[in-house]
Amino acid sequence: MTTVELFPADIYNQKTIRQGHPPDWINRAGGEYDLVVLGGGPAGLVSAMTAAAEGHRVAMTEQRLTGGTCVNFGCTPSKALIRCARAVHDAGRSTEFGFRLDSAPRTNFPAVMERVRRMRSMSSAGDAVQAVEQTGAEVYLGHTRFTAQNVVEVDGRQLRFRKAVIATGSDPLLPQIDGLQPGEYLGVRAGPGLPPSRQRGRSHQRRSEPAPQ
Repeated sequence: MTTVELFPADIYNQKTIRQGHPPDWINRAGGEYDLVVLGGGPAGLVSAMTAAAEGHRVAMTEQRLTGGTCVNFGCTPSKALIRCARAVHDAGRSTEFGFRLDSAPRTNFPAVMERVRRMRSMSSAGDAVQAVEQTGAEVYLGHTRFTAQNVVEVDGRQLRFRKAVIATGSDPLLPQIDGLQPGEYLGVRAGPGLPPSRQRGRSHQRRSEPAPQ
């Protein structure tokens, strides 16, 4: 099974991993399903849980973290960071709100990032592996590939299906803007010293492996 790591390895990142890709998770032996969903991001989660609620036998596969880019690297972390920035900005306008600070607000960036990781660990609980299982869908963690018509394999387990949903995410397209490639820009993958939703890069290159769901 794929190993997932988030840095730093603090209590919040470890909680996120335990929820989205439990290290001790054991996949079932495989089986027959009405629907197999590849990818545990927003589209995959909705597909799997809706079909399970309708009484279908459903399997959902995920290579990295359930919740996908939105919860783990995009929406939740970026909004948590923006909220911190707004708080600092509003504190700097204290007189407009009827109070005064003795000095200008100072940002503690490590504390900001700790809050971002804490918010992510709270948000990811709703998309956790166990939460998906409680809806009746069966979760398989690991690399998924099609091996035959109506058959996928997840780390050696064969899943046969009537229908499949491919919800493995996408990569951002680098627009052809003069000066963009040689300069720095912000993407949606984590990088050292940056929030979980951003990284600095020189140019975007499409990965050879499937996009993290």
